[in-house]
Order: sequence, then C-alpha cells, then structure tokens
Amino acid sequence: MSHFLRSVAEHYYASYGGGVSELRFVFPSRRAALFFRHYLSQLAERPIFAPECQTINDFITSLSPEGRRLADHTSLQFELYEAYREIHPDAESFDSFLYWGGVILKDFDLIDRHLVSARGLYANVYDYRELTDELEHLSPELRQLVEQFWGKFRDLPDRGEGESELMRHKFLDFWLRLYPLYESYGRRLRQGGIAYEGALYREVAEQAVEVVDRLGREGRRIVFVGLFQLTPSEERLFAQIRRRDLGEWCWDRQLRILEDEEHPAYRQMQRNLELLGEVSALAPESDAPTLPRSIRLIRCSSSIAQVKTLPLLLDEIGVDSREVTSPSTAILLPDEQLLLPVVSSIPDSFTSINVSLGYPLSFAPVAVFIERWMRLLEHKRIVRERDTYPLDQLTGLLSSRLLRDSFPSIGRLAEGIKRGRSYYVCLEDHAETIDTLELRPLLELLVPSRPTEGIELLERMQRLLRLLLPTEIAESVEGEEGAEAEDGGEGLSPFDLEFIYHYLLLIERLRSQLERYVDLVDVDTAIRLLKGLIEGVNIPFEGNPLRGVQVMGLLEARGLHCQHVIYLSAEEGKLPRDLMASTLIPLSLRQGHGLPTGQEQDMASAYNFYQSIARAETLTLLYGAEEQLGGAAELSRYVQQLEHLYGANVEHQSLSSRADKPSQRAIIVEKEGEAWEHLEAYRLTHELSPSTLSIYSSCPLRFYYEQIEGLAEDETPSPLMQANEFGTILHNVVQELYRPYEGGREIRPQFLDDLLSPGHRAYLHTLVGREYKRTVLPKSQHRAPLSRLADIYCDLILSEVYTVLRYDRELAPFVYHAGELKVHLELELKDGRRVRLKGTIDRIDEHEGTIRVIDYKTGYAVRRLPSWQELFDSEGEHKAIAQTMIYCELLYRGHTGESGPSLEALRGKPLRPHIYHLPSMRREGKAYRSEVVLYEVEEGKTRRSERDLGEYEEFREAFVEVWGQSLEELFDRGQPFRQERSAQGCGHCPFVLSCGREGL
Repeated sequence: MSHFLRSVAEHYYASYGGGVSELRFVFPSRRAALFFRHYLSQLAERPIFAPECQTINDFITSLSPEGRRLADHTSLQFELYEAYREIHPDAESFDSFLYWGGVILKDFDLIDRHLVSARGLYANVYDYRELTDELEHLSPELRQLVEQFWGKFRDLPDRGEGESELMRHKFLDFWLRLYPLYESYGRRLRQGGIAYEGALYREVAEQAVEVVDRLGREGRRIVFVGLFQLTPSEERLFAQIRRRDLGEWCWDRQLRILEDEEHPAYRQMQRNLELLGEVSALAPESDAPTLPRSIRLIRCSSSIAQVKTLPLLLDEIGVDSREVTSPSTAILLPDEQLLLPVVSSIPDSFTSINVSLGYPLSFAPVAVFIERWMRLLEHKRIVRERDTYPLDQLTGLLSSRLLRDSFPSIGRLAEGIKRGRSYYVCLEDHAETIDTLELRPLLELLVPSRPTEGIELLERMQRLLRLLLPTEIAESVEGEEGAEAEDGGEGLSPFDLEFIYHYLLLIERLRSQLERYVDLVDVDTAIRLLKGLIEGVNIPFEGNPLRGVQVMGLLEARGLHCQHVIYLSAEEGKLPRDLMASTLIPLSLRQGHGLPTGQEQDMASAYNFYQSIARAETLTLLYGAEEQLGGAAELSRYVQQLEHLYGANVEHQSLSSRADKPSQRAIIVEKEGEAWEHLEAYRLTHELSPSTLSIYSSCPLRFYYEQIEGLAEDETPSPLMQANEFGTILHNVVQELYRPYEGGREIRPQFLDDLLSPGHRAYLHTLVGREYKRTVLPKSQHRAPLSRLADIYCDLILSEVYTVLRYDRELAPFVYHAGELKVHLELELKDGRRVRLKGTIDRIDEHEGTIRVIDYKTGYAVRRLPSWQELFDSEGEHKAIAQTMIYCELLYRGHTGESGPSLEALRGKPLRPHIYHLPSMRREGKAYRSEVVLYEVEEGKTRRSERDLGEYEEFREAFVEVWGQSLEELFDRGQPFRQERSAQGCGHCPFVLSCGREGL
C-alpha cells in the first residue's frame, strides 16, 4: 500500500535531498503535516532541517497585507453589536442581539470567503424581502426570533392600515441596514487591527498581486498538498501564485469517485487541475486500486453495541496490542459523542492509542453539570421568605457524577432531601445534615441566590469548579488562587479533570473579555456567550500520533491512510453529518451569487470518506439498526454507493445482543441442610404476621428469599407519598379522634356531627398535618411549614377521614374498644412445634351486640370471597379478607397484648370481620356494606348469589381448615419452597430477575 503523504515525501526528498527544508508545504490539517514530516524523517539518510509546514488556514491568514490578527468569536460579537448601535441608536439589548447577530457574522464570513459583493447581495436581499413576506428560508429558531423582534409579519393584514404600514417599514428597514452594518463592522475591525477569518481571506485575495510579490521576495517555493475544495478567494490567490511560478499542487486523486465523471467531486478536481495544474510524478497510475480489497458491513443493535464490538474486530484484524512504530489501523468516528466510550472499550493491552479527534466540550460531564446548575438557579423560588429549589432539579444536581465522585457524602444529603417529600426544598431544613457531612462550603457556592451580573456569575462558576480540582491544577488557571480546591479531584478521572481544566480556562478568558463590556452583559447574556464558546471547543488528547491505533474524525483523517479502517456510525445523518447552517440569505440568492447551498459540503464530505478508504486493505463499517429516539436507522448513502453504484463486494453481517430466553424450570428450594436450619431458627425467633403469610401463599419462593434469607430490595427515597404511608396517616388520625373513647365508651351521633361541622375543619387539617410530618418527614423538618405538595396530600387524607366519619355517623351510636391494637398468639402445629403469630388490628368496635374487627383499606381490596379454596390464592387478591379473619381468630383464641385497653368486655361476644374500603365507601355512600360476604354459584344456576358470612364462629371451622393447611405446609419439611407457577403476580416482585420472570 502506497501512502499519499509518503509518496509526496519520497518525491520531494528524491528531487531536493537536504534542500527540501527550503520548501514551504501547505496541508489541509495539522495531522497531515505531522505525518508528512514523519515520512520525510524516515527517508533522510542523515539529519536534515524540517521544512516549514502549515495548514491552509494558517497560511492564508499569515499573509494579511495589513498585519491584522484573527480575533476570538466573543470579541467579534461585541464589535458587531457596537457597529450595529452606530447605525441603529435605538438598538435592542445585547442579549436580544446575540443569537441572530451570530448568524449575521457567519453570513459576513461566507460573503468574504467567496468574494461576493456585499452591497449587491444585500440590495437583492432587500428587494427579495420587499416582494415577499415569507421567511421559509430561515431556520425555525431564527424565524421565531426575527418575528418576535420585528412583529409577526403574517399578521399585518389584521392590523390597522397605519400600524400595518409602520410595521412593514420597520421590518424592511432591518434588511436595509445589513449592508451599512457590514461596512461599519469592517471599518471598526480594521481600526482595531483584528479580523474574522473570512475578512482576511478577502483581503489577501483582493491584494493577491502584492501578497504574491512579497512571497516571491522570500524566495521559497510553496507546495500545496492534499487540498480539494477551494473557495473563490483561495482560487484567486493560487492563480496568482501559479502565474508567478511560485508554487505547485499535489492532489490526492486515487479515489473511486474521481473516476466517476457523473460525481460532482470529479468536476471539482478537473477544475482544480485546469486552474492550477499538478505535479505529474504524483499522478495516480491508471490501474491503481481505489477501493479496499475487503469490505464488511456489520449491523448492530445500537451505538453502544458498535463500540463493544471493537475489541473483537481488532483481534480479528490481527492488530498488535503492543506499541508499534507505524500506525496500521484507524477507527473513524463520524459521531464525536462516541469518543469516550470507544477509548474505554479498547482493551488495556493496547498501550498505544492515539486520539486525534477533539472531544466536544459541550458533551463533557462538566458542561452537563454547569447546565444543571444554571437551570436550578433559574427556578429558585422564595417561599415564606426562604430560598427553595425544585426537588427534581436539586437532587439531579447533587447526584451529578462529578459531585458524587468529588464529595462522596453528598449522596446521603440527596437521599435525605428526597425523604423530605417536598417538590420545593429549603436547604435550611437540612442544616444539621449539611454540617455533619461538612458540605457547607460547597453548598454556599452551589445554591445561593442567582447572581444579578454576568461577571459575578462567572466568578462564582470558577470558584465552584475549583472545588472539583486538585489544588495544583486549580492554581494553574489564571485568576483567583485555588485554595478552595484543597480536597477536590481525588475521585475524578483524568478525562474529567482535563474537561474541567479547559472549562475553567474558557471562563477566565470570557471574564477578561467582558471587563470592557460590563454594562452590556447581564446573567443571561453571560450564559449565552459561555455556551457559544463551549460549543465551538474540542478538547484535544495528547499522545504519540505516529504509533498505535488511531482514533480520528473525518476531518482529522484528510490525507492520511491506514491499512485497516473501521468506521462507526455508518448511518445517514452521521455519515455524512446533517449540518444546516442558519442564514439570513435566501437560497435563490445564495445560488445566484455563488454562495454555498449545502451541495458543496456534501461533495467535500464524500471526498473525505472515499479518500480515507482508497488505500486501505480492509474496511469495516458498523451501523446501528435503531435510532436513539426509536425507529429504524437508515444506512449511509456512501455505503449504498459502494455496493450498488461502484460494484464493491460488501460482506453483510449482523451482530445481535439479543438471545432467545431459554425455558426455565420452576425454582425449588428443598427444606434441607441450611435451608431447614434457617427455617427452624426463623420459627423460633420470629412472629408471623398476616402480611408475611400472604406472601407465602402468593409465592413460597419469595417468602424464602425475604423472610428466611433476609434478602430485601433497596429502598430508594421518593418525593411522592407511598400508598402504605397514606393508609398509616389515615389510621393514626382516626385513632387519635376516637382515642378518648377507648376501652368501651360509646360514640354518639352528636360527637360525629361536631367533627363533621365546618368549625372543626381547621382542627382536623392540623391533626392530619401533624401525623403527616410524623409519618413521612424526617424529624428535622417537623417544625417547618408544610410544602404545597404536602398540603395537597393532607387535603386528600382529610377527605378520606371525612369518608370514615360520615359512614360512622350513619352507624352511631357504637362502642369503641381499641384502635391500632397489637395482638400476639402462640399456636401448636400437628407435630407439637409451636408458631408465634402477631398482628395489628386497625380498629375494634361494637355495634348492636356484635364485635366488629375492622381493617381500613385505601388501595385495592375486595370484601367478597368466591370460595374458601381461593382465600389464600397465589395472586393474593383476597389477602384483606384473610388478614381480617386472622385477626378474628387471634381475638377468638385470646391474645397476649401489649399495653393498651382491656378487652375483657369482648369475651363471649360474637365477632364479625369488616373491611372499610375507602374508594368503595366514597363511591357507594350510605349503600356501602363493610361486612365480608361469600358469593357462590348455586347448582344448576348461572347467576352468583351472595350470602353474608355471619358471625365468625359460624364459619370459623372452614377458615381454620384452610389457614391451618397453609401454616402446616409452611413448616412441613417435605414441602419445598416452590416458585409460583403463574407469573401473573410477578410484575412487582423484587426477585423477578432472579427468577427469570422478567417480561412475562
């Protein structure tokens, strides 16, 4: 394989020998220049001076006749705004000007590079605008901004005639000012000795004769290597250089598309040859290969699947994992966001990996962190004279990996805040935790009041980021001393530290520029300017580019060739990239004036792709089958061209990470060995509750995992109230209201009427709020006022309290015996072993001589039992009935109770199970029946008939039989813990993955 750059080096060393150092070489990229020097050094038989090597941009901007220098983007934007204010004294604020001012600046740059007459173009733009009020050529964002600023032009017919004409005049005046703005801006830049790149291109091209005269006096021949698409300004300069015979051009023409006379790239190259000629010794041979010998296309399920395939591909290619002196393999990334995953996926055995692709700083974790921080400050609210922040945004920021790795204890604070159950959080409520975890210095920077000035914002941002860096790195950034960074950076990766360091440098640079424009820059403007700076920055990674696996982007690969090429993201939209630049110049006028329309960019992308693969032996293309937001991804047009237009033999492969799930046997744990020992220990040390018995009935294996092995799902704090907490508060409030009547006192209708009267609502709401704090909030927040979300929850609970009181009012008078009563009992199994039971009965009262055992249910529950065989079914649908009946049995047999009212008065009285199902009580009102009923299909009939179960003693035998079977089976050594056959109840089980029931 003959490398293009190596061939150039061989030609010029053979022609000039050591005198090659007298030449001046110009390349499309710095990486191409570096490799050219490398090949030249390999050819030299003795040490020689390296020739001067430049990129095309550096070459042209160095030729400025007036000695002007390139200015940074932020300075250019401020100068543009000052020029705008010169011609428009009533100009809007700088922040409003910022976005579409940037669009105008891009248009100016394009106009100058292509040597278009700005006067003629903007006169045409004004005429075009006068003929039509359509803005379809603008991007949606830019169209919205223009309409907002100048008025919605489409709505003008709906205005009065005078107002319509005024708005039309104002709108057209905007387009009329574009050329004066161009002139004023250029004048200001010349006076300041600065320029944007396009302006320097025009200046050099328009004074090409003088510029080339100066180059001629220098006496060095210029060699242009590997260029392709030329702008009119470049063509004018190069034509003058050729006319004076000061330079020569080496074109890389060994590409398949340059053999295709129908391809635009062919016509562009022919134009280059006609205009500038070629070094004949470097012209490609007619039979030179232009496509790889082997091309493989691999379909993957996702972008990450492509990345994870790389180690396998490198192994198949036979890439040596040790350091190599000549790079043979390149991984090309059309999608820069895959850079970090790619670097992480390459095995550690590859000691030489060179990343020449700059990683966009806007994708870095530090940029995400700052974005979250800005959003949090924007949404701060003052509630009762205290600063509060949205829970989701605050916990999202505190959970940021940068903070978590730098300050591990911050996770405990985030969890405590979540347990606070408030959508707007005041950190003063967590002061004790903050001080205990020593996080106050961090939080004083992280969540203070939002700054009022842009400079203040940037200063605080600097101080915050320095806390994340080691002291020696923080102090290396100009500005304040980094003493605050004393303990920072210990848990951060080298990549993170690199990103934060560069981010800090940009902030420092922006601060120094804004010192001159303090009156123009508020907080929003500073944020926009910083975002603009960040979006244009790629972080380079250092390494030895002349060895090892090369990880590159398409622009970095220009002029370079490797034996093995691997392309990721070979999907349309990424290869080539869809880059739609905003512009104020309509498409028809861009075409008429010779400005790019998008086709030129597509042609350049195609040239870069085919150049990168032309001399490769193997080409592997990977693409994702699905887009990130769903739907099928479309294969890149370049890949389809290779196969269908140029007849390449492409081997198709598919890599699937999915596998058919094998059928699994039911999981069975025999009651032998340790399992039996643990079960016996559990029987001796634990009390069985109705809820744990329900778990066993629904799935014995889950009971084994949770109760015997002690496995549990990690509880993640949630800002929302859980269903069990809702029920607990309701129980406690009703118990508190009825507490004075415990022990057998009668509750009369008048008492309930008083509670239901409007005068008692405030008292009830206060009581609910107090129970809410005790049940839901940490103790540190019990004295703080309730949040609005908590108030809503309390109102909902209060409405349920009223539901109970209204139902009881229709029942009164009744005798109240106990609430939230804890009961205990010991039972003997058939083999003589004893089992201890416990329970908490929500309420026991007496009505018309019958003791009611009541269970409150705020969620799903039924009070109708189809048959005794279904009481302990696997789905647990009737667990509320079973639970209430177990409580009846505990009372029937007598109980060993904790401190509480005496229940002697209950002995000998009939018991009945009742369920207060709050949703049904609200829906049915007075018609609701709380008694548990049995419904069954009578023989020979199709309709079900209900019958009241009656007193507990009447059906006790049937209940005890099915309940006893369940207890005996649980502690029967011959009955293993089996996985429930039906998967119907597995959806909310924490062990669904372990059991292989996921997705069933």
